[in-house]
Amino acid sequence: MVEHATGAHPPIADRTDGDGAHWSAESLLGELRALAVRHGYTAAGANPLEWREDEQVVYLFAVITSAVFNRYVLGPQLAARKRFLVLPGGRAGLAAFKLRRDPRLRAAMFANHWVILKFRHVRRMADDTQLTRTTLEPAFYADPLEETKQLSLMSE
Repeated sequence: MVEHATGAHPPIADRTDGDGAHWSAESLLGELRALAVRHGYTAAGANPLEWREDEQVVYLFAVITSAVFNRYVLGPQLAARKRFLVLPGGRAGLAAFKLRRDPRLRAAMFANHWVILKFRHVRRMADDTQLTRTTLEPAFYADPLEETKQLSLMSE
């Protein structure tokens, strides 16, 4: 990793993931907007990003670059059928640890229909030309936290 002139590492939003691909909240939001349009949804808002159909929010995506997600899960809930926390894969283990350790956070994730998506998985979905509206929702669950089904994790 290249260090900045001050000797400090670059901010988390400017780092690369394990395969060297550059990621940032802005680039992921762009990929999510493109996915929305490709599958017939209207994208609205900045972050969180809403996918709408017939003026109803179907999916809500909060893109974060850390594992600090309490304000989304425990705070006031925006209307949506499903809510996604999109974070770097390198933060997924910490997110899973927090969910195991905090029953209140785990219960809120489950009750408010939050699911964690990794940055790399969003990129895979964006690159998947075979992805259809029918296969879209199951695809959201194809890369679970720590190789464990997310719903199983939340029901423990």
